[in-house]
Amino acid sequence: MISIRDLFSLKFIKKFPHGTLKNNAEHKMAEGALRKIIEERDNYMKELNDFMDYSFLISNDSQESELIKHIGQGLKEHFNPDMMAIFMLDKENNTFEVSFVDPEEYMDKLIMNEILLKPSLCEVIRTGQEVVVSDIEKGQTCKCMPTEIKTGGCACIPLIVSGTTVGVVQMIKKEKGYGNKEEIRRSLSAYARLAAFALHRVRLLAFMKRAALTDALTGIYNRRVFDAILEKYMALAKRYNEPLSLLIADLDHFKDFNDSYGHMAGDRALQQITTIMKKSIRTSDVLTRYGGEEFAIVMPTADMANAIMKAEEIRKSVESIDFEDIVTGKPIKITLSIGVASFPTHGTEQKTLINITDKALYQAKKNGRNRVETP
Repeated sequence: MISIRDLFSLKFIKKFPHGTLKNNAEHKMAEGALRKIIEERDNYMKELNDFMDYSFLISNDSQESELIKHIGQGLKEHFNPDMMAIFMLDKENNTFEVSFVDPEEYMDKLIMNEILLKPSLCEVIRTGQEVVVSDIEKGQTCKCMPTEIKTGGCACIPLIVSGTTVGVVQMIKKEKGYGNKEEIRRSLSAYARLAAFALHRVRLLAFMKRAALTDALTGIYNRRVFDAILEKYMALAKRYNEPLSLLIADLDHFKDFNDSYGHMAGDRALQQITTIMKKSIRTSDVLTRYGGEEFAIVMPTADMANAIMKAEEIRKSVESIDFEDIVTGKPIKITLSIGVASFPTHGTEQKTLINITDKALYQAKKNGRNRVETP
């Protein structure tokens, strides 16, 4: 048998010098072997070049949405499926998102709605293992697929990041047995692993960016972001001659709370207060952790009257709750003191507005706590 090494060395020539082949059959056999080796080499080089092109395509994305689009484009280009989709797991809502589909008109034919709403029904998500259906006509069908798919085969490949299945690539081909070809399955796995590595890189980058901008305990913006946001919104308020209000809220007697129940209980209290505030504010408002037990809320376009109403709503919401899971078996009451000031009434510069709001907060503390004060 003629090897790749023989092909690229003088040994091949020495094996078959001119005039030594006994007959035409041997000559044809040698030519056939040579053609086969060259074909295998060319296929290998094409596969390698395609893989390098795919790697380059997905290596520079910094946004997950763009990355998934490029992953889909790369897979479509290389494997040429008749239909394909990428489903990503939304952990927060425990649902599947259709992040890429081609052709778009087949979206409803690739996965059943109940799977989108309950991803745990998907075998790939549940096991982290690929599912290959060689012939749909024989009843070998993926349970996620609607009955509209009548012919061909399909392959569902997991996208695994840090040991967790975060998505599924689904490809459908009218060619029966396509997904059972060993070289195709190897190639699919390699492309999926590279895609998962790129996803890990993008998510790690996003995490690092969030870590620089958000408070680790509460998940909301930190003081540095507050300063930048307030500066930006005050500039916009000046340009468009619109009001802007600032709230600074502080948990009452928080030092005593920590001394009595411990800092872990204090952390849980801050997290639950954060949740209440997030539910209370408008989508256009920006909630930040201003200090240890202090929160600041920037309210674009909100005048003083609306800001006071919002502050009272937040104060009453917190006051009305018995926090039963902060300390086991002990309902706890927590209250807030809130200072409110408004641009341009109380200040036209960022530092001035912050100082006046702080003074209003101090006045709320001085006047008995669990209240809203204005300058």
